[in-house]
Amino acid sequence: MILDAVGLPLGRFVRKVKRAVFLAREHVAEWMPAGRIRAPSGGGDARRMLERRLARIARLAQGKVTMTALHLASGRSVSLDGGVRVPAASIVKIPIAVAVLSRVDRGELSLGTRVPIGPEDARPGARALSRASLSEQHSASIQEIVEAMLIRSDNGASDIALRIAGGVDAVRACLDKLDVADFSIDRSIGQLLADLEGVDSASAHCADEHWRALTSKLPPQVRRAAMDRLLNDTRDTCSADATVRLLAAIHSGTALSVESRRLLLATMARCRTGKHRLKGLLPPGVVVPHKTGSLTSSLDVRADRPFVSSDAGWIELASNGGTMAIAVFIVGSPHQSPIQDRIIARLARRVHDDFASAMLAPTSANDDVAAHDGLRPPSNNASAPVRPARHRLDP
Repeated sequence: MILDAVGLPLGRFVRKVKRAVFLAREHVAEWMPAGRIRAPSGGGDARRMLERRLARIARLAQGKVTMTALHLASGRSVSLDGGVRVPAASIVKIPIAVAVLSRVDRGELSLGTRVPIGPEDARPGARALSRASLSEQHSASIQEIVEAMLIRSDNGASDIALRIAGGVDAVRACLDKLDVADFSIDRSIGQLLADLEGVDSASAHCADEHWRALTSKLPPQVRRAAMDRLLNDTRDTCSADATVRLLAAIHSGTALSVESRRLLLATMARCRTGKHRLKGLLPPGVVVPHKTGSLTSSLDVRADRPFVSSDAGWIELASNGGTMAIAVFIVGSPHQSPIQDRIIARLARRVHDDFASAMLAPTSANDDVAAHDGLRPPSNNASAPVRPARHRLDP
């Protein structure tokens, strides 16, 4: 047998073959000429070429890919279906953090205030804070809760932070104040996970072990139907445009005080999830404060095949080229997470290199350096940004 000769189990051999095929297709997509791709009107030749290259990379996902990137100083931007709304997943933890820190800025909360945490605060997707919540007499400071939510994507910490922020209405009000449309938050993470599997929300108040035992008893058709409903649900969705608009508002200081902005960026720079996504292919030493998002049905956990993979944050361009805000979402891809991560990384690297080169080159009449669809936050001398049209999630 060939497999015996190479000394690999069948599953591992198949994964290696699939990865080799993907990398070959990735190389072709990156460098071979593309067919005709419709580009937005008003863009220069450089932007059209960049969008064509990004579209070729996006096709590798074999699912829906939406992304937006904005150079914060110049307004140079690029987008692939940036106005299409997709499941936000853990990207909602960014506006939750902003809402909590806004309360700190107003003097309503203190970062050092300790919050009691009990077994009812446990959530699937075990992380340090969720595990600790199962013990008696545990507490954590507000800063520790925000850090656990952003650094480890702790779902229990996220729902505690949402409660501290004042609930979904308070987060919505924060987004409205920043003029961030097309970003909805409607449920806690616990409620979202329950809807993903088709169980009642109280069932999600548990640790990983209990959650796996619960979901494994559900018929596959029930779980698949629940996932399909979630994919077509407009609740807890966002667009890449809206996410980048929020990132721009945070970075500019519009959203938070200097101290809170510094804390938020420093915390997101310590993010431990998604190390192969936005920053996976960037040059060494590039700073990337970011937050990942993923949704995986219990049916696909063993196969490591999320139906939502995303990453959003800021990338410091090489050669002192400034900072860009970027958000990338992949929905409905049949690939395993390493390949989805690679696609996000490839998109980020392509935009990074293009923006960095553009900042070093003299500007020309063909360069599109105007703010794209109002992505930059409004200033005192500028009119309010235009809200992009709302879209339903493509099935």
